[in-house]
Amino acid sequence: MLELPLSRTNSDRLQRAVQGVSSIPAHCGEVAPSGTRRLSLTEVANGLSRAADERSRHDAVLQLVATLSSQLPRLDPGSEQAVAASGLVRALLDIARPLSHVAGMSTSHRLWTETSPVLTALDNSYATHALVAELVLAALELLSRLGLDVIDDQALVLIVAYTDVHDPWTTASSSCLATSLVASHISDDKLTPFIVGPVLQAYVRPIFSQSSGTDVRTGRPGRCRHVHHSSQDGLRWKEQDPLVTSVFRWAVDNADVRIPTGPFERRRLKVPLKTPLIAGNWHLFLPVLLILIEDQEVSVRGNGLEILIKFLQKCLPEILVPTGLGTLFEDAVFPSLLSLPSSAEAQDCVATLCLAFDVLLHLARADQDPEHHRKRRLLDRLIRGGFLAGHLNTSTHAVVIETFMHYVAAAVDCLGIFAAKHLQVLLQYIDSVMTDPFALVRPATVMASGKALNALLTNCWPIMVQAAHTEHVLCIITTCWMNSHDQAVTAGKPTTNDMVCIRQELVFSSQLLQSTWPGCMPEELDHKLSEALSKEPRLRPLFHYTPSR
Repeated sequence: MLELPLSRTNSDRLQRAVQGVSSIPAHCGEVAPSGTRRLSLTEVANGLSRAADERSRHDAVLQLVATLSSQLPRLDPGSEQAVAASGLVRALLDIARPLSHVAGMSTSHRLWTETSPVLTALDNSYATHALVAELVLAALELLSRLGLDVIDDQALVLIVAYTDVHDPWTTASSSCLATSLVASHISDDKLTPFIVGPVLQAYVRPIFSQSSGTDVRTGRPGRCRHVHHSSQDGLRWKEQDPLVTSVFRWAVDNADVRIPTGPFERRRLKVPLKTPLIAGNWHLFLPVLLILIEDQEVSVRGNGLEILIKFLQKCLPEILVPTGLGTLFEDAVFPSLLSLPSSAEAQDCVATLCLAFDVLLHLARADQDPEHHRKRRLLDRLIRGGFLAGHLNTSTHAVVIETFMHYVAAAVDCLGIFAAKHLQVLLQYIDSVMTDPFALVRPATVMASGKALNALLTNCWPIMVQAAHTEHVLCIITTCWMNSHDQAVTAGKPTTNDMVCIRQELVFSSQLLQSTWPGCMPEELDHKLSEALSKEPRLRPLFHYTPSR
């Protein structure tokens, strides 16, 4: 029996099936003791066509793999068996497609929580189909060894859909088999034509062309992008073929090479960097990306943002800016920042929220000039329309606030001194978290807020010398410091590691603040601080302890 990378369930069943087939004579003139005979490829194909449910399909494909594994013949291209093998491939491809009754939800499976009531039913459906698809890929692998060109572009497109092990219809063995089949049938010089032609133009574009809002033929946005998309527009492509998102993801993954993110990394390259596929065919990727990242379903939008990040990593700034792609993606992604969750959905939406912030920060960093107005405009919009507007609607969601604070620090680092225009409102934002005594129940949120404060101190230090800002920062860090001590006393337990980290971050904030004072502390603040330290000795370590950083 030929070795195949199969899952334990399929491997055990196949071993028993092969033992049964091996006991049957291979030649027509020999008769088995039981009176049975080997099935021809034509008979196996007929058995596949008669299979009415997943269980019978599983049995039929298992019988085929057992037959091919026990004795793999070499077929002449014009023989009857060779013709039957070609028809067999078509039947196998039909079986490999996921069931239609779960098609509409397949693209959202990745980001669902394990407690979803629908997930268990979907997992059962996909688990059965995944075992069948695994055997289909094994059969295609064996048929490809017959010496015939039976796997065409249409078959390869379907095989590509099983290369990602994270998809619910794919097992680890399926991914291994699919990757091997793709590698053996698509050489490096044929990869770009395959992605552009059979994948994007022949397969992906017709499926997404039914979705409104984008001209799939030209890659341009529709004239009425403000028109609300109905849920039926999204269901149309999801129900037609649930594999299309995985195939499109594979196309982006294999389009050219990753673009170095910084000028130093680019200088290390010894050869000129070229990206012919995306540079010459970005219009084929654009409409599908827009449809995915604007989908009403949060999880589908999250998958689209994941793919968009990979696309941007391979898209040169020279393409993003002159073509207007950067602005187009910016406008399409921003609504995701305002699609904030209810209490029950907070954790599920954080992943999509992080992806949206990552996309916008990547677009900002694509412009290497820190003073360029386009970069500053995007970051200003991100702070005002993303963080501050979002905070007004999610002040009760600690996990969302923590996410906002993490990206506030990143945005401030990108803006540098130009973040000073947002200094007052950001300090108020950070103040609302760090001075709240109940915020310490979730130390990660306070820690993220402390890092955002330190980003402001690092980048906006010339403005921090103003007494009003200095006094505000002192109020924030001293209040948070005292709250941490009060909580430890109330709990009656030793100081936790999280609390130690928060205090170290506060000490670092104190050191950054003191470094902004020219020569010495302003006299008025010096008097106020001395008075505070005399009344509350617990504050002394905040201004005299030097952590190892």
